[in-house]
Amino acid sequence: MPRYSFKAYDANGNLRTGEISADTRGSALETLSRRAQTVVHLDEPGAKTIPWWQREIGQDKLSTSQLASFTRELSSLVKASLPVDETLRILSMQPQIRARLRQATHELLRRVSEGEQLSAAIASDRIFPEFYSRLVAAGEMSGALPATLEQLADYLERSAESRTRIVASLAYPALIFVAALVVIGVLAVVLVPAVLPIFADAGTDPPFIIRTLSGLGAIEMTTWIALIAAFLGIGVLAATNRPVRQRLDHAILGFPLVGPLVVERESGRFARALSMLLANDVPMLDALRISGDTLSSAVFRDAIAEAGHRLKEGESLATALARSSRVPPLLLRLVSVGEQTGQLGALTQRAAEIYEGAFQRRVDRLTAMATPILTLVIGGIVGVIVVSVLSAVLAMNALVLQ
Repeated sequence: MPRYSFKAYDANGNLRTGEISADTRGSALETLSRRAQTVVHLDEPGAKTIPWWQREIGQDKLSTSQLASFTRELSSLVKASLPVDETLRILSMQPQIRARLRQATHELLRRVSEGEQLSAAIASDRIFPEFYSRLVAAGEMSGALPATLEQLADYLERSAESRTRIVASLAYPALIFVAALVVIGVLAVVLVPAVLPIFADAGTDPPFIIRTLSGLGAIEMTTWIALIAAFLGIGVLAATNRPVRQRLDHAILGFPLVGPLVVERESGRFARALSMLLANDVPMLDALRISGDTLSSAVFRDAIAEAGHRLKEGESLATALARSSRVPPLLLRLVSVGEQTGQLGALTQRAAEIYEGAFQRRVDRLTAMATPILTLVIGGIVGVIVVSVLSAVLAMNALVLQ
């Protein structure tokens, strides 16, 4: 009789792992269901993990907009009282669906057809984040799957819209910055070499800016490639090495303009995820852990993880979060009032709205300031270079005429 390895949440919300003997996958799921366990992962006998070098590029990634579109369509079909397997079959047949998402939908359909719950099938695919499968599982257990999917679609659409707005706001300043680099590069490679012989013939040292640009233009391509590779290496090290990432995130939070931006983004993201999980009756410790996993800053993730440990020891959530100096006071106040009044889900949702709005307003202000500042800086650099060259040439002509 084959043995299946599983991960499942028990009635108390604790994650359990183990193995179970069963004739078929459906029998294993039925046995675990009778034990009041919610399966999130069930490995088939002999299943092997595909090595990273053999995986399809990007298969573990799904953009927020793609996930939001998929969830909205899934919500609409489930709300129309269609069976889950028929809903997935319709989604997989849509022509505009991405190849990776179509493959994932086919896999979900296969698992659901074999008797697996939708949440368990979703949890087995890496393109879906953990909070996604946990919310779907909560909707299934409460019998409110259509409402849960609709709420999840709203959250993902807001996240996708916010990201789109940020990218659109940064597009013009980024274009100006690239244009500045191109202009400086052209001056260093074309203009400066043309005027240097004039100073050499006159026996006069070129201006400082001309000498600087000449030095930049004289750097060999291999040196530039080595510098770019070094910067990329530092970036990879910061992303993969936990101590380096922590120090970098601490440094970022200390920057005057960027630090408050990160605090507002992480606070809004944490509060939004926590409110959704609590509204769907996910146990507090699990909701706190999953909410922390949605954050980008290692500093905030560590603060949430530490709060989870202290919550197990009997501290309130507000007290546990207050031990970190990075959690903003307003969020702490709303969490404290929510715990005292029994409305933690509603008040963390309000906190999410406050910090998401503050984050977007700050981004809009910074990008509005960056555009004219970059324009003036670029114009000033180009102007100083041109004036330096012209003044030096005119001074040499005046000496010749004397």
